[in-house]
Amino acid sequence: MQKYLIFALLFFGAPAFAEELSADQIEQQLIGQSISWWDANGWMTGSLILSADGKAEIFVKGPQQAHDAGQWTLQGNLICTVWSSMRGGLSKCYSVREVGAGHFMTSGGNEFQIVSAGV
Repeated sequence: MQKYLIFALLFFGAPAFAEELSADQIEQQLIGQSISWWDANGWMTGSLILSADGKAEIFVKGPQQAHDAGQWTLQGNLICTVWSSMRGGLSKCYSVREVGAGHFMTSGGNEFQIVSAGV
């Protein structure tokens, strides 16, 4: 069975959702959504809203509660955020790939899960 799986992956390639998202895909899938996020080891959790007008809002639920507002932009296929106080106001950019339906991983080690639409 394992041989057939390896053959299928070699012949057909990896699933499309494992590839990095383009700028258009980031806009279509993440912008205007309510997003739940956590870091790779589960230490920090929170929620995030990336509004269509370029505004961003982040809520950190743990380990210590925090809230901040800022801006998001796209630079090529990277999404960049800058917060009023978090990270000292410095911009940070990440690539994003979809690892499952509505489940995303950033190059910075954070995972996103779409909660709801219509923000």
